[in-house]
Order: sequence, then C-alpha cells, then structure tokens
Amino acid sequence: MLRRPETTLLAVLLVLAVLIGIDNDLFWSPQNLTDIARSASFTFVVGVGTTFVLISGGLDLSVGSVYGFGGIVTGLALLAGWPTALSILAGVAAGAFIGLVNGAIVTQAKVPSVIVTLGMLFIVRGLVLVFSGGAPVYPLPDGFVSLGRGEILAVPTPIWVAAVVGVLGQLALSKTVFGRRVYHVGGNETAAYIAGVPVNRTRIIVFVLSGLTAAVGGILVAARIASAQPSSGTGLELQVIASVIIGGTSLFGGAGSVFGTLIGTLLIAVLNNGMIMMHIDPFYQSIVVGVIIVLAVAIDGWRRRRLGLA
Repeated sequence: MLRRPETTLLAVLLVLAVLIGIDNDLFWSPQNLTDIARSASFTFVVGVGTTFVLISGGLDLSVGSVYGFGGIVTGLALLAGWPTALSILAGVAAGAFIGLVNGAIVTQAKVPSVIVTLGMLFIVRGLVLVFSGGAPVYPLPDGFVSLGRGEILAVPTPIWVAAVVGVLGQLALSKTVFGRRVYHVGGNETAAYIAGVPVNRTRIIVFVLSGLTAAVGGILVAARIASAQPSSGTGLELQVIASVIIGGTSLFGGAGSVFGTLIGTLLIAVLNNGMIMMHIDPFYQSIVVGVIIVLAVAIDGWRRRRLGLA
C-alpha cells in the first residue's frame, strides 16, 4: 500500500463494483459497463496530461476551459470548410498553445502555477464565448461525429482514443528520460537543477501536454454530442484533479502514474453510476466525491510521512 497505492485502489474499485452489482444486477450489463467506460474516457484523456503536471509539482486549473476551447476551435474550422483532420489538428494545436503560454509564464515570470492557470481558466472561457458568440457550434459533419459515436471492433471510438493516450502517457512516464525528469522536478526541484535536469523546459512541456490532452478530450465530446458547446468543460478541472489525486498521484509532486489516474477516473465513474442505480439523491454525489478527495490527500500525506518523504 505504501509503495504502490494503485494496487489498493484497484481492490477498492473491484469491491465497490461487486457491492453495486449485488444491489442491482443491471450494473453488469454490457451496455452499462460500456456507458461507464465511455463517460470515463473523456475525463481520463484530460487526466493523463494533468497527471504529468501534478507529478512535476504544478497544478493546472485551466483544463476545463481548454477542453471547451478545443471543441469550439475544431467546430468553427469544420464549419469553415476545413478537412476533418486539419480541423482536429487546429483544435489540438490551440490547446497545446494555451499550455505553452501557461508553462512560459510559470517558468519565466516565476508565478505559481495555481495563479497562472486560474487566470487562464477565465481568459480561455472568455475566448470560447467570444469565438462562439455564446451559441453552440453546429451542424458538424458526419465524418467528425463518427469519432465520438462510432465503434471499432464493437468498442466505442472514445475508449480506443483514451486507451492510446493512456498507454503513451504511461510509457512516457515510466520508460523515457523525460518521464524521469518529470519525477525528479516534482520530487526535488533544486536537486534536479543541480543534477543538470532542464527544469524550466520540463515544466513547459508538461503544461503543453496538459493543454493538448484537454483539447483532445473536448474534441471527443464535441464529436459525441455532434456540436461544440460553449459551456463544455465548465467545472471539469475539479473532477479531473479529483480523479488524478484519488488515483494516487501526489498533490505535493514527485509521485503518481497514469495507471493510477485510470483507476481513479473509473472509481468516480462507477461510484456515480452506482449511486444513480441505487436511487441515491444526485445531490449527494458531490459530497461523496469531496469526502473521497480529502481522504485521498490525507492518505497521501500519511504515506509520504511513513516513507520519509515529508
């Protein structure tokens, strides 16, 4: 539990699923499990980038707005007659650019990431409203909509996209020099700098990744609902951060994994689905998630103390 908190979390997820399944056997129906996985895939894609930021010791509160911005940029490009692939590229590039701006301000102006990204949350949300005129962007072409509604081998396309993003993210963290640098920067920035790690460049890259994955998530949901909504992603940043923290990524930096984020995302998705199936008042869902977040941070603090990291 101390070294690999994801293992314990996976056991909790399985026990929770069994308990819900006992109460309502419809939980195990293929359609319901597919719906859970598909709804979790949008959050997970964004969570992959957020995992990098948190491990590096930063915080990105702008992902919800970038999520909506990526969808709006892509939608407007499609309506302007751009090819689908180029439109998607434009949306992804827009998200990456916002991440680049965040990273540049954090590293060059030495402003705390929570302040920078909080301001960017409002700036980008304003850009979404300006670009869209406050109205949904539609109709979107069938070729694009199939990205959110289509299936490959009977599995919804968003789940495949989330799987690819997750695998690439985990490999980058665990098998590359860049991944090791992210952990070093989050664990001890001063020691990383002395050891020759390009701290500023590493921080900029993780924010670019965060903006990029947020835009990808927004593009996927726009394809799913066949329109780019200006309100898309509102409040998403808290849900994503909750999933990442619950998944074992330390709020203090230096520890975490994409696999843990996957489990955390699924845990919240299963919990929400289970409460609906058990006819629990939806108003209690936020309370339950909030309690879990506090417990997750408290457990992380305890784990760090036991391992001598704090």
